[in-house]
Amino acid sequence: MCEVLERKDQKHKLDYDREEPKDITKSLMILSERSLHEFLASEPDIYTVDDLKVRYRYSFLFQIPT
Repeated sequence: MCEVLERKDQKHKLDYDREEPKDITKSLMILSERSLHEFLASEPDIYTVDDLKVRYRYSFLFQIPT
């Protein structure tokens, strides 16, 4: 049983475990941005500028006071 506890302690000492998920996430975001750029450039916009103006004009009604 002591061996199992020692192994768990050693596992937490590895530095790359803490940084790896951020690196993977960032890399996947960059990859998807580059690979989908040409495809998305030819697609029509879903929202227009007028849609965004309406959304932000009424957004103050839903703000939570601090």
